[in-house]
Amino acid sequence: MTPRSKPVPSRAAPRGDTLGPDTTATRAAPCAREGGPMGEGLYRHPDGRTVYVEPFEDIDPGDDPLAREAWRDLGEAIASRLSDAWERVPRAWKRSGERIAMRNGLHEVWLHEDSCARVHVTFGIRGDLPDTDALARATMFVRAEAFFDRLACHYDLRVRTSAWTSARRVSRKRPT
Repeated sequence: MTPRSKPVPSRAAPRGDTLGPDTTATRAAPCAREGGPMGEGLYRHPDGRTVYVEPFEDIDPGDDPLAREAWRDLGEAIASRLSDAWERVPRAWKRSGERIAMRNGLHEVWLHEDSCARVHVTFGIRGDLPDTDALARATMFVRAEAFFDRLACHYDLRVRTSAWTSARRVSRKRPT
C-alpha cells in the first residue's frame, strides 16, 4: 500500500504518536469515492490511540465480495495480534458509531471507516467499566504501541499529525 498524496515536511512529531526522526507529514488523501465530502478530517478519539489503514485501496468500490474479504482480513489481522485474553465482540458499537471489534478486561479495539475508505483502528479504554478507568489509562500507551507494532507487520499504518495531515507510523522496534 502506498500513500496517495504528496509528502510535506513535518514541523514536529505530534504529542503521543510514534513517528520517528525522519517523518514527513502527508496531506490527507482526497476522498476516492464519488460524492464523498472533500476535506474530511482524520478521525481521533480522546479515549484511545488511533492509526489508520487503507485495506480497500486496490479494491473497486462496487466490488462487495472483495470489500467483505478485506474487512475479514482486517479483523483476522487484529485478532491475531492480540493475546488470548481478548475476545471478539459481535455487533457492538460505541455511542458515536464506531464498531467494537475486540475487548479485554481493560481495553477495546474499535474501528471507524470514513468516507474516504480509510479504516481508523483505535486501541482505547472500555467505556463500560468506570472502576478500572485509571488503570486502563495508565497502561494504554504501552499496550497500544505494542499492538500497533505487531499490526504493522500486516498493514502500512499511518498516524494523524493534525486534523488534515498524517504520516507513516514508525515502529518502536521489531516485534518478536
